Amino acid sequence: DYILKILGLDICADTRVGDATRPGISGGQKRRLTTGEIVVGPATTLFMDEISNGLDSSTTFQIVSCLQQLSHIADATILISLLQPSPETFELFDDVILM
Repeated sequence: DYILKILGLDICADTRVGDATRPGISGGQKRRLTTGEIVVGPATTLFMDEISNGLDSSTTFQIVSCLQQLSHIADATILISLLQPSPETFELFDDVILM
């Protein structure tokens, strides 16, 4: 329940994900659900590549903000590669390596 709340999925916890023929949760909620699947478990280091593909800047900010909270709470290391994050998203990172 805690992960659902941090990822903003508590409002749709009992909703089917859906598919091409049946509606379900939104695209942003699906992406946050995938993030939740990744962070649940004993891992203390996560590597995430281009998690913002196909997402608007607001949804990307929400996901990175959730990951930041989770990393601080679980004392985990999360490495994320992003192309052109918004200034608000960029500010969420503790450390940045530019390539």
